Amino acid sequence: MLVIAVIFVIAFLIGIPVAFSMGIAGVAGLLVATNTAPNMAAVKMYTSLDSFALLAIPLYGIMGYIMERSGALARLTGFLKTLLGPVRGGMAYLNIFASLMFAGISGTAVSDVSSMGYLEIKMMEETGLPRDFSGALTAASAVAGPIIPPSLAMVVFALAIGGGISVSGLFASGVIPGLLLGLFLILISYLSIHRNGAFQNLVTYPKPSFKQVLRETWSALPVLFLPLLVIGGILLGIFTVTEAAAVGIVYSLLVGFLVTKELKISHLPLIILNAASITGSIAIIFGASSLISWMLTIKQIPLLIANAIISVTANQSVFLLLVVLLMLLVGCIMEPNAALIMLAPILYPIAMQLGVHPFQFGLIFVMTVEIGLLTPPVGVLLFITSNVGEIELSKLIKRIWPFFLAEVLVVILAVFFAPITLWVPTIFGYC
Repeated sequence: MLVIAVIFVIAFLIGIPVAFSMGIAGVAGLLVATNTAPNMAAVKMYTSLDSFALLAIPLYGIMGYIMERSGALARLTGFLKTLLGPVRGGMAYLNIFASLMFAGISGTAVSDVSSMGYLEIKMMEETGLPRDFSGALTAASAVAGPIIPPSLAMVVFALAIGGGISVSGLFASGVIPGLLLGLFLILISYLSIHRNGAFQNLVTYPKPSFKQVLRETWSALPVLFLPLLVIGGILLGIFTVTEAAAVGIVYSLLVGFLVTKELKISHLPLIILNAASITGSIAIIFGASSLISWMLTIKQIPLLIANAIISVTANQSVFLLLVVLLMLLVGCIMEPNAALIMLAPILYPIAMQLGVHPFQFGLIFVMTVEIGLLTPPVGVLLFITSNVGEIELSKLIKRIWPFFLAEVLVVILAVFFAPITLWVPTIFGYC
């Protein structure tokens, strides 16, 4: 298996995309290290994609894009601005709440920043908050996207480990950590706004009338109901994860065509194309990774790794901390979906052997990988936010660290206090 590792590292270092690096390494390993027919590579890659749950990825993507085109974001931010505008530094809190709410629609961090980042940064800057601080908070709050259900990253994780875990239960495990993440970001923002001399001359908006609050609330209700419909349907067992996405699409179309009337038929081809692009990139990585995972399994590499780790420590918390450290380091050089698909099949069986609950491990794994979006040199969210907000990357990196450390603290709490991840799944009967 040294052949696979060497070829993958060389291909990755010379700039070949991760998916193709994995594919090249997998085929090379198949030819050199096994007696299997070469066409088995195509068979394994194809069969790994034959999954009903995989449909959730394009469906949630389509749902998020439809709501974005339907003017949902403007209604959501208008509602939050009415409530938080009179508060000092209220636009910072708006940023966080908008990300938490939009997480129930998009399910990804990148779509959060791409669709809302410019507006959020502009609104914060208009009230006197520095642009670099605004950009850092925008990037950090977007991490809630893959934690608050529904989460595409959790779907990818479940597929990567070969099933055997309830995606609905995994979604439920993200509720409390996602809310804690938002609470910690609010605390960091509050301390920065009220204890930083540079944040003294902040503008607030007039207190709205009761009639204005009612008007903005009524306008935002169709948007606010979608996460309740999708998440509530999943947790109550009314829909499967994939069915909930399909129901969400139908609801989003009704909102876009009949309520906001901003969605046009001409928007649909681009919406479908964008969702297909996301799905295609994940599918390529997934197929290539499944080939490598299959070869590692027949060579019993995961078992050897498990025995090596258990010989060092059989303590669940120590193992989880090692996983957190590993995934933070991997996040510096690898895109989250690639890291999920590549490493989850190796580390998950070890966690099960040590007695870690599947939901606890899945949440910690996914959340740590997504926090990696904030770490250079890859740091996808940093680059997107830098471009969207026209902020120097170096200034953004300096501002991001307090938020980054707060999010890591949430992960550490989940390591040592399993009920944080298991309480909601237990309530809904998944544990």
